Amino acid sequence: MTMVMVMTSTVTPITVALAAEPAAAPAAAPAAGPASAPASASAAPTVTPGRTPAGHVCPGAAIRVVGATPADRADICAGAADARRFLQAQGLTVAPAYTVSVGDRLPDEVSRTAAGCYFEDRQQAHLLSYAAFQRRRTWFGVRVSRALYRALAAHESAHAVAGCNFTIRRPAIQAREYIAYVAMFATMPEALRAQVLRAQPGTGFADENAINAITYLFEPMLFGAEAYRHFMSLGDGAAFLKDIVAGKVLVE
Repeated sequence: MTMVMVMTSTVTPITVALAAEPAAAPAAAPAAGPASAPASASAAPTVTPGRTPAGHVCPGAAIRVVGATPADRADICAGAADARRFLQAQGLTVAPAYTVSVGDRLPDEVSRTAAGCYFEDRQQAHLLSYAAFQRRRTWFGVRVSRALYRALAAHESAHAVAGCNFTIRRPAIQAREYIAYVAMFATMPEALRAQVLRAQPGTGFADENAINAITYLFEPMLFGAEAYRHFMSLGDGAAFLKDIVAGKVLVE
């Protein structure tokens, strides 16, 4: 498994980690593709009093949330449901069950600048608690809020959905992230989405060649905003998402 802001591999564990605001902590230097190799073992997320270690299943979905406060759990379930509804409307299958572990830190193999991650081989996501997320102060150039926390949950849910739809052995990192970011932006409240897009100015990717791993690895937040703008410029965005999971576009 290799790692940068995102970890990716399709034979060994696959992890997709969302970067925190760049100013919060220095990003890991790129090395050998995405970045440095992770530690072989991970520590369990810290669970503070008042949370529910046994877990809770989100209404209407086989998504178990572990270690979250009631407020955090509600936001995570809402964000996950938003992403699943959006991707289902685009023609993707939304069958996967997975677990979301919530804590004040992420597993050791995930960059300290990350706010969340998804391990496809384990069907498990990890998210910072809202209290820990809030300590970052800003994310995507805007102040952290409950709505932004739901967007974080939507991003990880989209990774879970995308993972069960890919028909190719090694989906490219830009393919995975394009789907996750499009779902995240599409399901944001309109006012928040407009604010985030203003904080990440651009005109959208000009063509498929511009949607590449280098762009994502060096500017993950700008990549997300530009991916959404590109998606919205398409005559048939749903067809493009289906082509991604079929390995027809955004391949290495």
